[in-house]
Amino acid sequence: MSNSSSRGSSDIARHLHESEFHLSDYNWKLKRNKKKSKRKKGKEVDKGEIEMDEHVIDQSELFSRSGVDISKGLSEDQVAHQREQYGLNQLKPPKVTPWWLQLIKELFSGFNILLWIGAALCFVAAGITGTSDFSNIYLGAVLVIVIIFTALFSFYQRASSAAVVAGFLKMTPQTAVVLRNGIKSEIDARELVPGDIVDIKFGNKVPADLRLLESKGLKVDNASLTGESEPQPRSDEPTSENPLETRNLAFSGTNVTEGVGRGIVIKIGDETVIGHIAGLASGTSNEETPIHRDIHYFIKIIAVFAITMGVVLFLAGLAVYPILDNLIFAIGIIVANVPEALLATVTVQLTLTAKRLAKKNVLVKNLEAVETLGSTAVICSDKTGTLTQNIMTVTHVWTDDILSSVGDAISTAGSFDYSKPSNKAIVRVATLCNNAEYIIDTGKGEAGEHPDQALVDKKRKFFGIIPNPFYKAKDAKKKAGQRKKKQLRSSEKHVKKPLHSKKQISGAIDGVEVQNSNVRPQDRPARGDATEKALLHFTDPIVGGALEARQESTRIVEIPFSSTTKFQVSINKVSAGFVDEDTEGGTRKNGGKAGTALITLKGAPERVISRCGKIMINGEEVELTEEYKNKFQAAYDMLGGQGERVLGFAHLWLDPEEYDPETYEFDTEADTPNFPLGHNAEYTFIGLISLIDPPRPAVPKAVKLCQRAGIKVVMVTGDHPITAKAIAKQVNIIEAETLDEIAARLKKPVGEVSVKDTQAIVIHGAQLKEMTDAQLTEVLRVPQIVFARTSPTQKLRIVEGFQKLGYVVAVTGDGVNDSPALKKADIGVAMGKVGTDVAKDAADMILLDDNFASIVNGIREGRVIFDNLKKMIAYVMTANIPEIIPFVAFVILQVPLPLTTVLMMCISVGTDIAPAISIAYESAETDIMDRKPRDPRYDKLVGFRTIGWSYGQIGAFQAFAGMFVYFVVMSDYGFAPNDLFFAAQDWTDDGIKYTDQGAFDKDYRVAVLQLAQTAVFVSVMQVQWSCLLSCKTRKLSIFQKGMTNIQLTAALCFETVVAVLIVYLPGLGFVLGTRQLRFVHLFPALPFTLAILTYDETRKAMIRRWPNGWVARMTYY
Repeated sequence: MSNSSSRGSSDIARHLHESEFHLSDYNWKLKRNKKKSKRKKGKEVDKGEIEMDEHVIDQSELFSRSGVDISKGLSEDQVAHQREQYGLNQLKPPKVTPWWLQLIKELFSGFNILLWIGAALCFVAAGITGTSDFSNIYLGAVLVIVIIFTALFSFYQRASSAAVVAGFLKMTPQTAVVLRNGIKSEIDARELVPGDIVDIKFGNKVPADLRLLESKGLKVDNASLTGESEPQPRSDEPTSENPLETRNLAFSGTNVTEGVGRGIVIKIGDETVIGHIAGLASGTSNEETPIHRDIHYFIKIIAVFAITMGVVLFLAGLAVYPILDNLIFAIGIIVANVPEALLATVTVQLTLTAKRLAKKNVLVKNLEAVETLGSTAVICSDKTGTLTQNIMTVTHVWTDDILSSVGDAISTAGSFDYSKPSNKAIVRVATLCNNAEYIIDTGKGEAGEHPDQALVDKKRKFFGIIPNPFYKAKDAKKKAGQRKKKQLRSSEKHVKKPLHSKKQISGAIDGVEVQNSNVRPQDRPARGDATEKALLHFTDPIVGGALEARQESTRIVEIPFSSTTKFQVSINKVSAGFVDEDTEGGTRKNGGKAGTALITLKGAPERVISRCGKIMINGEEVELTEEYKNKFQAAYDMLGGQGERVLGFAHLWLDPEEYDPETYEFDTEADTPNFPLGHNAEYTFIGLISLIDPPRPAVPKAVKLCQRAGIKVVMVTGDHPITAKAIAKQVNIIEAETLDEIAARLKKPVGEVSVKDTQAIVIHGAQLKEMTDAQLTEVLRVPQIVFARTSPTQKLRIVEGFQKLGYVVAVTGDGVNDSPALKKADIGVAMGKVGTDVAKDAADMILLDDNFASIVNGIREGRVIFDNLKKMIAYVMTANIPEIIPFVAFVILQVPLPLTTVLMMCISVGTDIAPAISIAYESAETDIMDRKPRDPRYDKLVGFRTIGWSYGQIGAFQAFAGMFVYFVVMSDYGFAPNDLFFAAQDWTDDGIKYTDQGAFDKDYRVAVLQLAQTAVFVSVMQVQWSCLLSCKTRKLSIFQKGMTNIQLTAALCFETVVAVLIVYLPGLGFVLGTRQLRFVHLFPALPFTLAILTYDETRKAMIRRWPNGWVARMTYY
């Protein structure tokens, strides 16, 4: 009944459509956009609109082109010739990077290149110096281990997140029924060639692009290609020059939902519409994520800084030290600057966040996409199934000149009162004139299983999450045992009850008590047309079982809906349960009687009311006057103008003496049926029912949260503009007057109102197709935007347009038509339950519950991870300065080396690892969702303020603490500071004594130096305590945030234990070159620890007090 319902607002919709979107003057000429977009590899990809004329030419010309005999099909010779020319009917699989190449990329990317060079130089230096000093070997080995561990970990994460099967291949049907040589046969769909005659029917997937030659009640589900929310009727006549709009084409990969048909193959494989979209998706390069760009930017800064400093100090040291020693020192400088654990900690942090999101029904395929979502400034959202429930639902009923609302089955009750006679009558017609039925679980499989359950299970197992029972089918017996079955009781008493309680369906409609169930009616799987399923879900709880009521009132004959008549007729022998007994004989005032035949009629309202001479008012059948017709038209126009799909309902009780349901032969095949069909206005008009795919309950609030966070939510849909606009207003995407509404208020043509004068606009795909890039840019700057009737190419263009304006763009979608935009977007978000495999493969994230509101969770987590990554990097970088300064002092001041490269590595990959990872567990600061989205062009993960805070402020404190401790320990063992300057060259010389006492010989000096180096190592660990506490927040005081992060507290203990083991564990000193410290030498750095904490608390207090002051501008990283 989709067509009848689509006709529901046909006249008013067409008028609005033409006046609002200027389509009356639009000439649909299919043009190929000659502009080509080149891939990086040089291969050109056509991003033009689909070009074909096979649907508009005469059938005879089409047969002539193919050389096919319509009565016999192609011959074997013709098939062989066509296959040689066009190949097999299959899509080329997307190219996949081999796993070994992915692993190599992980091993030799980013900081790993610097670390490989450093490790190689360490081994070279160890070979030159001989085996007396193992420190270079240890350092080289540690660097290699860090590289391999980081690469393997990252590779494993990405491999585990990849889609296993190419989605395009899954969309290809297996077999097709074809006519060849006059014989029908079932063949492999890949064997089809252009010109083949193919039969399709309910339940089939269309095997290729077909031009229909015959159609009987045929409907196809084009949602994955066009975004239309319900199946579309097909016919053998062209209705539009636009191939995506015409009704005489059926596209490869779409599902047949009703009827039968025959068509001729016009396109196969990559030439089909789905193949065209596949080419767009595969030819669209993945956008580099902001965090990926930021990390590479950071790598460049650090690499340039490290190499420059290494080279400068190498050249400066040539005047003092041998070349080999200088080379080793340069390696130390480079290694000291490189945060070896950065990539590992970033990967761990992304994984932890991905786990948290998985628990919130957001499945992450690309780990870096987690942070990207937090940077998102624009969300281009599909409508059907994302913003809406993807379930056609009855919303309004118009009877007795009263418009009643129907509850949303979740929280609102509505005003529909079943106790009224007219409402009972319209429910009776909606029940009997309906072919939808529930799908019964046969026990052969788990009904309701998640459509991508294998991927879900794999991900949840990887993330260590117990599978959500929402996605697991419930055991039928257990479910049956939980239901409380009650006998239906009719009541004339008007009782106000919610349509459905939040926990159960109970007491749904005024005037009737409904059986309890743990499943909402609209959640029960049903087969049939989307509109009829909605009517089934509406009537079933009211009548206590619509299917049973339909069986009791036996159907005698039916006239199915057709695109010509625009209505459906059903004649039933009505049971006593469907007759209002107001007399002893069980006869209604209008003559209806149990056991008699009742004709029920539903369809396009204007077609239905044209067959009516009466209208039901408060149960009485009165004359349908012009006054009532005007009231009908007003209600019809109002509902249609809201984007709702409207159906008219009527009935006629037949005289049992003339039309005895037991003996009369009703003939529906004759040109003129032998029963009243309304040509003489015999029918009684009962009322209207309107339907819509309603918004998800949580979406309006989620959109508001996005807007509060500075994120623009844009609807991009293939559905009708009026429907899109209505839903956009309901979910808060559009709140201001639209351009057409302003024009109507000002009584001006729409073309005379400037886009700059509006805050909201609705753009039709036809308009978008004619726009220049400059015009599109002007539209994209409008705060509230809806794009309707868009093609895949246009969705891609919209995304690119936003990206050119500097926005980070997220795209949601579920269909094949969404895949190019999903891949082009900075982050693509696919639907997990109704999404196609193609969409899931192109996306970076999958919403397991298909709920837009889940994106808000992702945005919040993405912003938290950006904050935490900033904190973590700031923490890791602060240790670089106390590691670098000792080398600078060694080269320039020639003091004995205060910190060895081995101990430096102990800091980087030993004591600092756990604290850095623990920052990932920090909760959000209070203003996380009140900030504007960050601009990746300026607000980078690592900026100069971050470097200034880490190196110039906290790092300086730490470096001063380390050198202070160094001089204190050396002094305690007899070496005053002035004894150490320019003493490095002679420190290990056997022939030199610093005093007259022999105790200051070489062995003693080496032992004291190792004690001082160990003390410096401990001091760096101690000042990192306060640094870690400072990094808990970027603005709040630690006393405001509190020590709620248990992992961070544990990390503080862990790094302390690691430091104690390094210093005091017997045998480890020989490997690492450490010595056991005296107790007193554990305390000199503690004052610096308190100083760092005091300084940073003061800085944050000034930022909070003066958020726009110079302290905030210079130090808020």
